[in-house]
Amino acid sequence: MTQHYNKGIIWGKIISATEDKMHDKNFPNDPDRKVVCANLQIACPGDFGKANVFAKVMREQEAKQFLAEQNAGKTLRLEGFFAQYKDRGGVIKSNYNILSWGPCSPKDQTDLRAVFILVGRVDDIRYNEDGDPIIVLTTERSVKERIFKNTFALSTDKPNDFRAGEVFRVKGELRAIEDRFGNTIMVRPLILEAKMIVEDEAVPAAAPAEEGEIPF
Repeated sequence: MTQHYNKGIIWGKIISATEDKMHDKNFPNDPDRKVVCANLQIACPGDFGKANVFAKVMREQEAKQFLAEQNAGKTLRLEGFFAQYKDRGGVIKSNYNILSWGPCSPKDQTDLRAVFILVGRVDDIRYNEDGDPIIVLTTERSVKERIFKNTFALSTDKPNDFRAGEVFRVKGELRAIEDRFGNTIMVRPLILEAKMIVEDEAVPAAAPAEEGEIPF
């Protein structure tokens, strides 16, 4: 079986980094057990508009380290994995779980961006209310007899390149959409490269154990 994969990388300026607390998954029966995490807002202005990206450092030790470094205002390269969730209005939003970070190279400082690399099964090719094609892709993996599935709704300009039921490797970027006055009205996860994966073709290692919906 082809191994599924999830990776997300952000090159951006940290607008804010605030302490938060979330339920400790190691104690599922104790709702009062909390761990420290960090909520990040990251600016990725580029040729396609001003994309503000939201992320979270969910591991407690790393979250405390990030907050202690006082990274607000710094331009960094942050790596982890990509996720999506529905807001209260049912709108799908994209975000990231950050596992590591470091300085942004001078070259990348002129090309700030948030990208994703996924390997998963295409479940559906559908169109939204504006008639834009959407690829529904699911990554799946097993950890200690538990199955973890994450489903993504990804934009594409080439829907005919995809076949439902097949496994694809996709690479894409969060792209801002602006109104005529330069205000960002939405950010869409746009697929820029796609390749169908044949069975047993080598792919990168699976995502870390923290993969899953990021609680915002």
